[in-house]
Amino acid sequence: MGQVATVHIKAGVYTDETARGAEPYWHDCDRIRFRSGLPEQIGGWRKMIGGNGAPIALLGRARAIHDWSSLDNQSWVAVGTHLKLYLLNSGNVYDITPLRDQGTLTDPFQAVGGNKTLTVNHVAHGCEPGDFVHFTAQGNATLNFDGEHRVARVITVDQYEIDLEAAPASGGNGGGAVDFEYEIHVGTASKDKVYGYGVGGYGQGTYGTPRTESTLYQSLRTWSLDNWGEDLLASPVEGPVYWWDRSLGPNKRAVLIENAPATNRWIMVSPEDRHLICFGAHTTQSRDAMEIRWSDQENFNDFTPTVNNTSGDKRLDAGSQIVTAIDTRSEKLIFTDEALYSMQFIGGTYVFGFSPLGRSVRIIGPNAAAQVNGVVYFMGDGDFFVYDGVLRPLTCPVRNHVFQDIDTFQGAKVYATVNRLYSEIIWVYPSAVADDNDRYVIYNYREQVWYFGTIDRTAMHDQSSAYGLPYGVDPNGHVYTHEDGVNADDQPMGSFLESYDIDIAEGGQFMHVSRLIPDFLAIDGQVELTLLGREFPQDDFRIRSGPHPITAMTRQINVRARNRQIAIRVAAATLDAYWRMGAFSAEVRAHGRR
Repeated sequence: MGQVATVHIKAGVYTDETARGAEPYWHDCDRIRFRSGLPEQIGGWRKMIGGNGAPIALLGRARAIHDWSSLDNQSWVAVGTHLKLYLLNSGNVYDITPLRDQGTLTDPFQAVGGNKTLTVNHVAHGCEPGDFVHFTAQGNATLNFDGEHRVARVITVDQYEIDLEAAPASGGNGGGAVDFEYEIHVGTASKDKVYGYGVGGYGQGTYGTPRTESTLYQSLRTWSLDNWGEDLLASPVEGPVYWWDRSLGPNKRAVLIENAPATNRWIMVSPEDRHLICFGAHTTQSRDAMEIRWSDQENFNDFTPTVNNTSGDKRLDAGSQIVTAIDTRSEKLIFTDEALYSMQFIGGTYVFGFSPLGRSVRIIGPNAAAQVNGVVYFMGDGDFFVYDGVLRPLTCPVRNHVFQDIDTFQGAKVYATVNRLYSEIIWVYPSAVADDNDRYVIYNYREQVWYFGTIDRTAMHDQSSAYGLPYGVDPNGHVYTHEDGVNADDQPMGSFLESYDIDIAEGGQFMHVSRLIPDFLAIDGQVELTLLGREFPQDDFRIRSGPHPITAMTRQINVRARNRQIAIRVAAATLDAYWRMGAFSAEVRAHGRR
């Protein structure tokens, strides 16, 4: 008989060490967390079902979520995608995307029987491909195309085409009097180069044709959302500010705030003093990506400073543009592309005071910061940082794992959120070869450990009065509640955790492992445990025993392995499986030096 040795593996995942240097830690994982020092599978998620009984599906890639409560105690969720602005309320979805134009056209349609292409005539329509347009005929017109459509092609400044779902039986010109509504231009789902006509220096390329090379980029569409009391304020990046008035109901669209800056990088409501603050705001003359402007107190439509109001402005110095801002308990943090600033309400003549907090620090994207208990955590372009009154790097033992496989060009897709249920800061981000966010990394601020995994979420939000659980949106627009059950919607969770090699022998001895004694504090369904062995640290070949199935009834596992080092891998790949693991024990005995 050998001796039974308990193997204790420390909490957290480490990837920035050699196998020997990180002993005894975990080195690889997916969809697990550490709670009270012990590993367990994360909670599951389920698609939200709408009032119509079908899963909620939004158009576009969600890049912002904000929720709040109205005076009648209803909960509201605003979601900004690259195509639309939505409200969610009691399982219902409302499209409140602002309009850029509306009116009445006369006989605007040209249709050909049996052809799905519809031509629309409208002088100076201003449409762009992909834009959403709405038509409502005033009478019983022969050509009736009521409803929402997308612009397929722009033919001229006075004419565009729509691709219909079904071809009309007969064609012709007409339509009678038709009311139209044009939504604001759609954004892009990804940052990309601009190759259109006019790119490049004068005289370069052929007149009237797109360029084949470009140094200009079009930013992906993000939104900044905040509530003004029970109302919503929303601004697409480099766009104006829109207002949704709760008193008018969810079937009314957000409307333009006429006197707010025409373009903005970010907006925020200062709730204590009731100012609307616009960052990277358009001045009265031109766009200035480093300008900050704030409204009069209690009036988000007055940005003109006078002796009788508190409107004002401030231009920051360090950087070429403001990227984002975030509110804390005592101050607002402003991130430029080169520095971090503090903004505090001081009242009096200046209203707000500003002070630099750090240079040569750059946040990776506008949604890459999260705040909890007055402490701000954010992802930079090569490291993680924390600000709790002092700015400093956040020690991260999985830093290389993240930054060696992230698409920093698409840094604006990175989205940070808090999961207060488990004291976690979560960043979802795109890996180097992904179209959109497919990875996450988590810092547990209570346990002070890190772990990572795979998930496809473009935006996420902590639990709130709107939903009692955290929630998020995938690239297809489906909304999910998280920490809900144990499955990945209708699929197995597919969790695993693997340790570094752990020495089980001293003095160069080989050890024979004959029995494993698992210690699962909770286990549902079937979990698999695999023993991995290595004779020398530099060996590539690993001796494998397993996978061994484990259920709640499993007391021990008989194995045969002769190694100097062992590692364990725990995995669950079946529906309804869940596990939480303590230490495990192994029966070992000396087996010579060769």
